[in-house]
Amino acid sequence: MSEDNNKVIDILSNYISNSKTINNQIELQQLEEEKLQKSILITKYRKYIKQYREYKSLLKNDVDSLKPIEYIQEHFSDILQVENLNYLIDILANELKEIKNFVSSRTLPSVKSLEQEIKGLQTDINEITIEIDKIKNDDLSNLKNEQLLFLGEVKAKLSLYNQNETEENYTNKIKKLQEEIKQLEDDIEDINRTDILDTLSEYMQEVFVKVDFNLTGYEGYKPIFDYKTKLINLKKVDKKVTAKNVIKNIGSSSNHLFLHLAFFSAIHRLFVKQNIPFIPQFLILDQPDSPYYDTSNKNSLERQTFFKALKILDNHIEFFTQELNEDFQIIVLEHVEWTEIEEQDFKHYHLVEEWRDENSGLVQVL
Repeated sequence: MSEDNNKVIDILSNYISNSKTINNQIELQQLEEEKLQKSILITKYRKYIKQYREYKSLLKNDVDSLKPIEYIQEHFSDILQVENLNYLIDILANELKEIKNFVSSRTLPSVKSLEQEIKGLQTDINEITIEIDKIKNDDLSNLKNEQLLFLGEVKAKLSLYNQNETEENYTNKIKKLQEEIKQLEDDIEDINRTDILDTLSEYMQEVFVKVDFNLTGYEGYKPIFDYKTKLINLKKVDKKVTAKNVIKNIGSSSNHLFLHLAFFSAIHRLFVKQNIPFIPQFLILDQPDSPYYDTSNKNSLERQTFFKALKILDNHIEFFTQELNEDFQIIVLEHVEWTEIEEQDFKHYHLVEEWRDENSGLVQVL
């Protein structure tokens, strides 16, 4: 290694060991936290004031309904001749008076105090923001100066090194790389996209056959994958792909659910069959029962269709473990009761956790 090389390495080593660490990160974090806490307080205070004013507005609407009390108090002897009832009327009249005074008052002292507190907090936030910006700008300026000095020193040393550098002949290296590129190009196998897409469509159709399912309203059609649009369409069985034989706009959310399940099952099977690497072998499904309104009635058609959808997933795991000798995992988040799952002839469903009643804190907002 040349002397100039050693000098460049020494410069880099010295810069790394002697570079200043920005010491303001802790202070910056504390200021950010303080700013956040004050912002949260402002939000809470404003919410309280808003609720107070809404409450006061509601009381205004109730005053009119209590006005008959005044009339009864003034004409009590003319209306009723009941002993000791005037005591109750006086109590109601006093409460009406207190409500009127409260409604007519501009605001409560506590609200005024909160409004002053909000102003003070906002002033604090503005000052903290200025301090945060100052720290960030100072750190950036110092870091930039250090970087410029470092780059200048490296540039000077490298210029000395480059004066003595002899030009290297890259002809042989380029030739070798070109030969390797050609070899790689020769090793690439042409992929027949049509065959692959046909295979994917057949896999999707097999999924439906396995659970004895027919797309509602589209008997005599089977799913195909349109590579250009990246969508699943329907094609008449044993017919060529033409505009007349293909349906693109497929109705029924239940049909869409089954098409998606068939596609995901088929595409993962295709990945393994084609030895395609780097594809994670798992699926996460959230509430596949969404297209169905009635799954609680054991005799309903919707319930039977829904469990056919779940059977597709069970069959998928079975195919991977038994036919492909591969691992696969499916996570299903569902509202259906676990006891209903147990009643079905499934092999691979397992309950991980049930969030119901007291145990319903999958997502908890504090």
